[in-house]
Amino acid sequence: MKRRDRFYPSELLLCIFLCLSCASSFADNNPSTETSDLTGVILVSVSFLLVLSGIFLVCLKKLIQERNTLNESFKKLRENNDDLLTQKHQWQETESEIINTNVELEKRLNARTETVNKVNHELTKTLERLHQQDQSLNSLITAVESSHSKILIIDKHYRVCFASRMFLQFSGLYISDIKDQPLKRLEKHICLPEMASNGLTLNKDGLIDTQLKCLDRQGISHWLDARIALSWSDLKEIIHYVIIFDEQEQTSV
Repeated sequence: MKRRDRFYPSELLLCIFLCLSCASSFADNNPSTETSDLTGVILVSVSFLLVLSGIFLVCLKKLIQERNTLNESFKKLRENNDDLLTQKHQWQETESEIINTNVELEKRLNARTETVNKVNHELTKTLERLHQQDQSLNSLITAVESSHSKILIIDKHYRVCFASRMFLQFSGLYISDIKDQPLKRLEKHICLPEMASNGLTLNKDGLIDTQLKCLDRQGISHWLDARIALSWSDLKEIIHYVIIFDEQEQTSV
């Protein structure tokens, strides 16, 4: 059988009824004596005190149970609160790490953005210079195309950049065959000096005077007087050699 931990009100009423019945029976058996009256009052009083004691014990037990329940609930709440505080601290640490990482990434991004902006600025300036040089070269090409001079332009890497119409007619070459090609492609048609190591000197007009041996379209050799003009970059580097052949020519024997 299960243990009865509760004291029900029906049991209290039963105790009261038994006490009152005993007191009434005792009083009925001794109706004429004062002792019996006093004894009945005492029994009733004792019964009442027992009932009050029982009620007090029941209430006390119930309070103790409720206190225990509250203590357990409070303990669980405190544990939950500790868990929440721990999670809060973890979230705060994670948030702090994320903020620090974002700040570091923002610094790197700003630094890279500044670098990219500087590079873009330099590239823009370089492109502008190249565009200006291109325009100047196009203007020069337009000018020499309309002249009757034999002109040949090579770059600092000794590649053919331009040949005038008169030079092409004289040599029998086609611009499509020699443009952007190294000077070795012209070895059979023109004997050019090594610009960097031939010891050429500038005259008073800033030009280099020389004579070049060339072959015409019939394969006849000619020594042509030529002047070489130097085209300089902003960095004081030679970027083009402009060779201008004189009209007077001497046919070799």
